[in-house]
Amino acid sequence: MSPTINMFFSQPDFVSFCMHLDYYLQQKLHFINTKFNYPVAELRGDRAIPTITLNFNYASDSKEAEELWERRKVRINRKNLYVILYKLDGLTVEQAKQLEHFPCKNKVLLTAEKLPEISWAYYIKPNERQQYASAYLGRNVFGKRWFEKKWDFVDFLNK
Repeated sequence: MSPTINMFFSQPDFVSFCMHLDYYLQQKLHFINTKFNYPVAELRGDRAIPTITLNFNYASDSKEAEELWERRKVRINRKNLYVILYKLDGLTVEQAKQLEHFPCKNKVLLTAEKLPEISWAYYIKPNERQQYASAYLGRNVFGKRWFEKKWDFVDFLNK
């Protein structure tokens, strides 16, 4: 049910998206030229709300990306929101803490560093092969994300 399926933003942009969800969902996509071979669009902010960038890495062109976005954004169920955030892309503790009182059923910040100041942070100890939290986003040969070996996704949804 997520409008963000098969696309990505930076983690700071994701926090902004959550914090200003109603605003961004009303904005028009503005596609921009990039070096990437997939469509990239901005949702433009105003004085108080930043412009964020959406990367439609599974769309073949801007028309398809826009159609998918428009179809997906209306299916958000406000009574059944979950947030999964990774401490990547220069995300600061202060930015993550903005989500402290975000209205949702559950949220988690997966991180490779201990963050006792964020009660909903889940520390995953790095090892020699997985030095950074971003490495946990990869999948094993069975299609399971690496972090799922360390964190119980089903339990998260059931809490």
